[in-house]
Amino acid sequence: MESLQRPASDVQMATATAAPASPLPVSERTAVPTRRLIVYALPWFFVQVVNLPLVNFVPGYYASDLGVPLLQVSFVLLIGRFLDIFTDPLIGTLSDRTRTRFGRRKPWIAAGVPILMAGAWLLFAPPPDAGALYLFGAVTVAYLGFTMIQISFVAWGAELSTDYQGRTRVAGWREGVGIVGTLTAIAAPLIALTLGYEGLGPAMFGIAVGVLILAPLLAAPALLFVPEPPPADLVETRLAFWDGLKLIRKNRAFLIFAAGIAIMFVGVAPGGATGYLMMKHSFDAEALYPYLVFGEWVMTFFCLPFWLWLSGRIGKHIALVIGLVWVSAFTITVPLMIGTVDPYWIVILSTCRGMAFGALFVIPYSMFADLIDADTLATGKQRSGLYMAFGGMILKFALMLGVALALAWPDWFGFDAASDTNDASGEFHVAVSYAWISVAFWLASVPFFLSYPLTKARQRALRAELEAAGAEPAVP
Repeated sequence: MESLQRPASDVQMATATAAPASPLPVSERTAVPTRRLIVYALPWFFVQVVNLPLVNFVPGYYASDLGVPLLQVSFVLLIGRFLDIFTDPLIGTLSDRTRTRFGRRKPWIAAGVPILMAGAWLLFAPPPDAGALYLFGAVTVAYLGFTMIQISFVAWGAELSTDYQGRTRVAGWREGVGIVGTLTAIAAPLIALTLGYEGLGPAMFGIAVGVLILAPLLAAPALLFVPEPPPADLVETRLAFWDGLKLIRKNRAFLIFAAGIAIMFVGVAPGGATGYLMMKHSFDAEALYPYLVFGEWVMTFFCLPFWLWLSGRIGKHIALVIGLVWVSAFTITVPLMIGTVDPYWIVILSTCRGMAFGALFVIPYSMFADLIDADTLATGKQRSGLYMAFGGMILKFALMLGVALALAWPDWFGFDAASDTNDASGEFHVAVSYAWISVAFWLASVPFFLSYPLTKARQRALRAELEAAGAEPAVP
């Protein structure tokens, strides 16, 4: 237990100086069976069916179809996330401390499912006179259910495997199933259009009905049949909440990573928030928007195995940097194409950039699991829930900040989403919001990931030290 007796501030030392020459820990020889990963990942399908419309459909629908002013939509979505300042750390901490015969993660997931179902119905099937106040209430319920499920579910996944690439495999299966859910949500407008219904309203109603049916059916198998590993705590004493927060601040690898993903996900949000507005107003091709999003996510799904393989070969952080450069290269020219190319080219560009989105959406979750090892070594407590809470809070705030910035930017230049008579400047700045704001944040995050210290060799050394201190590897 020598590792636990040194100053807790040495979390930084653990990530910076762990010897890469340490022998391979037992966890490297274990692998979670694929069938178990598939069953575990099933709930992520309906979670992402809800998540994509929150970013991609809700802002444009409430602004364009229901007539809620764009700045009000932006403000409501941003304010709704401020509740996460309280709910995320609370749920993460309680999830870590929960002890039941069903596990510590499963009760929170089971409780979050009906709340998310209620939020999805309120949000995606609003009355015709729904305004900003209604949107705030619906978003608050949906966010609460989403948070309860997301924190506990991702923390559960981080504990299913203890090896560097095994964690990427867990995240890959979960996010792969999630991408299928995302594609299902994207396909909803296409199906509605085929049936003769135009606009986002009928599609969102269909999504709401689908969530009510699928959520309990997909959550039940994972909760019933996938075992949850017991807590991998090295000490019995409880770590005080505020003392635990101080230790997180001393985890250098986490701080670098947190800054990187915060900046990166601010850049992810504008494409989803303004893509519909851009295709409708800047390119006069509203009907192509579902194809743009669908093509992007199809390529994300099919190229995901490549990014999982590459992250194991060259390191997760380097693969992530390559992915960021790739999506930036296929985004930066979009505003310059207004009025000069057929709108189908925007769909093609979006499909090409989708080839690398798997790196942005999967690799960070695997990196999170590695960061928890350093904290466990320093504190003796496996605080996956709290770390995922902070990570989720950073991610959600970054997305909402990106949405707020993306919606506010064209408004500053006189763009009115409810009008069909915007001038060229307003329409141009919708495309600027979609493309250039995203690229600026993506490239700004690259230096943080290049300086990320927790490499494959260092993670293996951490696991060897943890197992020497008494931690057991996850059993497949």
